Amino acid sequence: MNRFIFSLLFILSSRYAAAGDPVRVPAGKPMAWDNDLYGFVKGKVYLSGGYGFLNPSGAVINGLKNSITPNWKDVSVHQRSVWYAKGEYAVGKHQGLGFHVAGSGLDIDASLDSLTKYNVKVQGKLKYRSWSALLRYNFHVLSEQNLDLYAGIGAGYRSNSFSVSSNDPDKNWWDFPVKVLGVNRIIPKSLSLPTVGLDFTMGVRYHILPPIALYAEAGLAKSMLQAGATIRF
Repeated sequence: MNRFIFSLLFILSSRYAAAGDPVRVPAGKPMAWDNDLYGFVKGKVYLSGGYGFLNPSGAVINGLKNSITPNWKDVSVHQRSVWYAKGEYAVGKHQGLGFHVAGSGLDIDASLDSLTKYNVKVQGKLKYRSWSALLRYNFHVLSEQNLDLYAGIGAGYRSNSFSVSSNDPDKNWWDFPVKVLGVNRIIPKSLSLPTVGLDFTMGVRYHILPPIALYAEAGLAKSMLQAGATIRF
């Protein structure tokens, strides 16, 4: 009799499971990819930091370099790293609002055959620095997965600053027009030109641990590609 009852219970439980009964998870032991631990969750805060690759400021670089070359020799361009700092609050299952701060720049070194009064070869430097602070909206497609796909757009303030210097205190070797943001102008010791900042990127965020994810984005920003890490609170 006991064997019969055991066999009957086994058959019934097998058929019940085959009918689609969900797997019961013991309390306090969430499944591996529980959305409360991974993915994009309403009410959570995401802080990210990253670096950019493929800086699209080629037009700025070429304009500056072409303007300098007739007046200076041995012109060389050194691009600085592009960095990103971001914050996002999940206002909904698929929507996130936040901020986006980024910075970049470049240094242009040049020289002349002329000598200063100290019998030193004249050397000059032009610095360009840019940073932006934007408000950003993201739409998350796969909000309940450890692999989070999203697209976002941002708008706000962008700072552009230029400065020139040389090792000759007795003469202004930068007294000629330089093409700055499409306009030819003489750069004083320092020049600031604020503009409107915009960006549009598509990205992916992959959770490697419940509070930690890696992210990558591509699109129109201070760099065409960027990658970094995200911490969720």
